[in-house]
Amino acid sequence: MNKIKCLWIATLCLVVSCSGEKPTATLEPMQDAETSPVARMSVDIALRSGVKLARATPGALRETLTLYGSIQPDPSRVRQIGARYPGVVRSVLHDIGDRVKVGSKLAAVESSESLQTYTVTSPLVGLITARHTNVGEVAGDMPLFEVADYSQVRVDLSVFPRDRLRLKPGQTVHIVAADSATTAEGKIAYIAPAGSATNQVIVARVALGNKDGRWSAGQFVTGEVVLSEIQASVAIVPAAIQQIKNRPVVFVQNGQQLEARIIDIGKRSSSAVEVTGGLKAGEQYVTDNSYLVKAELLKSEIEEE
Repeated sequence: MNKIKCLWIATLCLVVSCSGEKPTATLEPMQDAETSPVARMSVDIALRSGVKLARATPGALRETLTLYGSIQPDPSRVRQIGARYPGVVRSVLHDIGDRVKVGSKLAAVESSESLQTYTVTSPLVGLITARHTNVGEVAGDMPLFEVADYSQVRVDLSVFPRDRLRLKPGQTVHIVAADSATTAEGKIAYIAPAGSATNQVIVARVALGNKDGRWSAGQFVTGEVVLSEIQASVAIVPAAIQQIKNRPVVFVQNGQQLEARIIDIGKRSSSAVEVTGGLKAGEQYVTDNSYLVKAELLKSEIEEE
């Protein structure tokens, strides 16, 4: 019986020894893994796997409130242009979409009283957004043209009553277009004293410069209102943090290795997390795909068991 058992053990050892080498991409747990879940992985292997690194730096943590709204023209920069005296329209010189300057001739009208022709001109720089006349029609009290200056626009953001007291004029607002490609920053200039009669939504208004024309009237946007802001001595991206043995860790570069480092977390925002211990400013840490490093750590632990 003992001979059979010894033969079986020898055969098993031979199979194991011929099974091949382990991959070099696994993590190597450190001695103190029981008290500090620290493990190492080659930086080169991690980068080839899609992991990205960044340097821990001081940063601002902002508490924000997300609101939704749209771009609107500034009413003080829109003009309805009519005839000075009633008469017949003899010529129309511009159409919708034309850009005009102060003094640009828009139409010629023959006065019904004097029978003399006078010109209708633009009082501001802007675009013709409406035309309400044609040659031969009679100009009266109704506007002939509308001209709008879109070099300055406003954002009307919808605020629910529960959030009204969190807002005040002067707060910074980050405006983002629906396609996320167009952004701007402004400040709350006005908060309506009462809400809509239908849904009680309150309007918060932000003025935006628009000389480059990137904002269009009616465009839907998101506004991130900065409610409070603190400066953290070390701030990292939220995606960097993983949980190992119920402790928050980040993966930090140490030479040519990545090691899991337990950290102490302070305040949080949607885009940053304050680190109060375990990581210093200037250290390189994993930002993107940190879960891949964690997976290698768990894989290594399972293989060792």
